[in-house]
Amino acid sequence: MNEKKTHGGAKTVLSYGRSPAAEITLSERIKDKDAVIGELSGIVSGLAKQKACVKRS
Repeated sequence: MNEKKTHGGAKTVLSYGRSPAAEITLSERIKDKDAVIGELSGIVSGLAKQKACVKRS
């Protein structure tokens, strides 16, 4: 989540480790923001992967 662009109930999410990056802003009117992000993850997964998150144990 992009804290600098998240305000007023809207949530801005930026993809990590993808090129080009994808950024979406979800309105405060959307109740299930996590469901929307889940649906968009399939689209973002098609972007070239540059980095990966490190899994903590």
